[in-house]
Amino acid sequence: MYHGVLDVHNGAHAGRFTRLGHVMQHAAILQASGVLGKHAGPQVKQGTCHQFANEGLLPWDR
Repeated sequence: MYHGVLDVHNGAHAGRFTRLGHVMQHAAILQASGVLGKHAGPQVKQGTCHQFANEGLLPWDR
């Protein structure tokens, strides 16, 4: 998930909220591998991105 949304996160955006929206949209359509790919819907994949933000890997405020 991280590598799937990293380019979207780092791309040019009009603001932080726009960045968040783009990352969440992209996360929802990604095809994940392993257990996540077999059993996770869009909300779980989007929640994974929030975990990355909480860990400082995808900061929303920069």
